[in-house]
Amino acid sequence: MKNKVENNYYILSKYRTELMGIAAILVIIAHSNMMISYWDFSVALYYVLGQANIGVDIFFFLSGIGLYFSFSNKKYNFKQYYVKRILNVYVIYLLIAFPLMLFHAIRFGSTVADFFLDWSGISFYLGRQYVYKNHGGWYVMFIMVLYLIYPLIFKVQKYFEKKKTDLFFLIVVIALYIAFCSFFLVKYESVFMRYEVALTRIPIFLIGSYIGKLTYNKEKFGIGTYITIVLGIAVSLLLAYLNLPFISSRFNKTLMAVALCLIYCMLRSVFNFSIIIKLFSFIGKMSLEVYLTHGLANILLFKSGHASSGIQYLIIVAISIPVSYLISRLRLKLVSKYDEKLKTKT
Repeated sequence: MKNKVENNYYILSKYRTELMGIAAILVIIAHSNMMISYWDFSVALYYVLGQANIGVDIFFFLSGIGLYFSFSNKKYNFKQYYVKRILNVYVIYLLIAFPLMLFHAIRFGSTVADFFLDWSGISFYLGRQYVYKNHGGWYVMFIMVLYLIYPLIFKVQKYFEKKKTDLFFLIVVIALYIAFCSFFLVKYESVFMRYEVALTRIPIFLIGSYIGKLTYNKEKFGIGTYITIVLGIAVSLLLAYLNLPFISSRFNKTLMAVALCLIYCMLRSVFNFSIIIKLFSFIGKMSLEVYLTHGLANILLFKSGHASSGIQYLIIVAISIPVSYLISRLRLKLVSKYDEKLKTKT
C-alpha cells in the first residue's frame, strides 16, 4: 500500500492499459445477457449485467485521451498516424471478421457484393446493423470515422484552449448534441435506432479529448474533478431510478465512465493488488481483439447463435483469450515493421 492518492490527471495515462482491460472485461459481462439465450436471469441481475456496457464508453473515453496525446506530439504526421490506426484497428477487424462474415454469407445465401460490404463494414452505414449483432464491428467502423475527423476536432479544441473557453465550449456542444439526439429520436426513431449505439458515444469521446489536455499537461485534480465524480455517479443512479426514456439510459453513462476511470486510478495509486493488475494489463494489451473475438466465437460455435448456459459462455470467453493473444502479437509485428520502414526512410 502506498502513502497517498496521486492527484494528477496523468494517472489516466499511466494506468490506461489497465483501464482498457477493465473495459474489455465489462463488455464481455454485458454481452453475456445477450448471448446466453436460455440462462434464467433475475430482472435485477439482467439489469446489472446490462449496465456493464459502460465498458464501451470507457473505450471511447480513453481513445479521446490517446488521440489528444498523439496530436500534441510535435513530430505528428497525419499519414503515419492514420496508417498506424489502420494497422492497429481496421486490419485486425478484417482478420477477425472474415470467418464471421463468410459464415453469415453462406448461412443466409448473401451475394458476393453483400459479403464484401459486410466484411468491409460499409454495411453498417447502409443500415444492415443486424449483421453486426453481438459483434463489435460497429465500434471499429465508427472509431475509424472519429480517427479521420479528429484533426478537425483537435484544431477546434486548441482554438478554444487559447481563448481559455474550451470547457465552456465543450459543455455547450454536448448539451446541444444531446438535445439534437433527443429530437432526432422523436422525429425519426427508426433511423436513429439504427445508429444510436455509435451516435450516443460522441459526448464521451469529446470529454476524453478534453481530459486528454489535462492529462497531457499533468494538471492536478481540482474541485471540478471531485464534482465530476459525484455528478457522474449521482446522475447515473438518478436516471436509472426514474427509468426515463431510452435516450437517458445511454447518456447517463457518459459522466459515470469518467467517474469510474478516475476512481480506479485513485485507488490504483494507493493499493497494489498485483495479480488483479496483471490480469487487467494482460487483457488491456489485446482489448480490441478480446472485444471482437468473443462475439465471433459465440456465433461460430453454436448453431442458434447463442450459448445456452453460463458455462458455455465461459468456454467461449476462455477460447477467445488465446486467439486474441495470437492476433495481438500479429498486430504488434505489423506496427513494428511499419516503424522500421519509417526509420529506414529517415
